[in-house]
Amino acid sequence: MDKLGTSLLAVGTLACLTCASVVQAQQMSSKLPAEDGRDDCSISLQAEVQPRALVALTLIGSCLPNETIVLHHSGLMVSLKTDSSGIVKIIVPALVEKAIFIATYDNGDGALTMIDVPDMARYQRIVLQWQGVKGAQLHFYKDGAGYGTEGHFWSQTGALYADKPDGNRGFFLLLGDAKLSDGFHAEIASFSAQKLLDTQAVSLSIETEITAKNCGRTIAGELLMRATDLKSDIQSSHELDSRGLTLFVPECDMVGNFIVMKNVVENLNLSSMQ
Repeated sequence: MDKLGTSLLAVGTLACLTCASVVQAQQMSSKLPAEDGRDDCSISLQAEVQPRALVALTLIGSCLPNETIVLHHSGLMVSLKTDSSGIVKIIVPALVEKAIFIATYDNGDGALTMIDVPDMARYQRIVLQWQGVKGAQLHFYKDGAGYGTEGHFWSQTGALYADKPDGNRGFFLLLGDAKLSDGFHAEIASFSAQKLLDTQAVSLSIETEITAKNCGRTIAGELLMRATDLKSDIQSSHELDSRGLTLFVPECDMVGNFIVMKNVVENLNLSSMQ
C-alpha cells in the first residue's frame, strides 16, 4: 500500500502528539490568504464527543470549497470532499481515548483537533480500509454460521441508525466519499466490551463484490483491530493491531460474483453480537 504508507509518513510529525494529555477538544489550523486580500481564510477542525465513543467532526475552510481532503486518525484514513461552502461533516468511531484527528488538503494545508473520548474503553473496534473503487466488507460468523443464517453479522444486520439507539448492540459505519474512486475508504465494526464470560468466539471474513470498476485490479487494504482487556474488571485498551491485506480481483468476465477471504482472523472474542 505505497500511497497509503506515504500519506501516513506525511502526518507522522503531527501524529506524535498522541503522547500529549488532552482534556478538552483543541484545534490547530492553518491560514490561507484570501483571493481578494480583504481577510484571511482560516481552516478549522472541530470535534464533539457523541454516545458510543463516536466523535462528530466539522471541517471548515471557506476558501477551499469542493476540495478533496483526507482525514487521519490513529492509522485510519478516509477521503472526503468539502461542499460549496468549504465545509464537511462526519461522524467517526474513535480508536483511542486520547483521540487526534488530522485533515489534510491536496495542497498541503490542513487542521488538527484533539479530544478525550471517555467511553472508548467500553468498545472493541475492527477497521477494514482500502484505497480505490468499491472495496470490501467485514463479515463475522459465530458457531460455524453460514452466510445469511443466524450468527452471521455484517453491515446489513448491524447498521447504525441515528433514530434507533442500539444500547450494547454491535454496529457498522462506512466512511469515505463513494464518488472519489481513487480515495480512501473504510468500514468500521464496533462491539461492546464485556467481561470474558459474556464474549463469543467468532471468525472474521472479508468479502468483495466483483464489479466493472474493480475487476482485474488489485485492491490494497489494511485491517486495524483495537481490543480491550476483557479479563480485567478495570477495562483498559490495547494498542491497535495492524495488518496489510491484498485483494486480487478476478477479470471482468466474473462481474457479479464475490470473492471471499475466509477466516482472516479466527477466534475473535466479541460481545453483544446480536
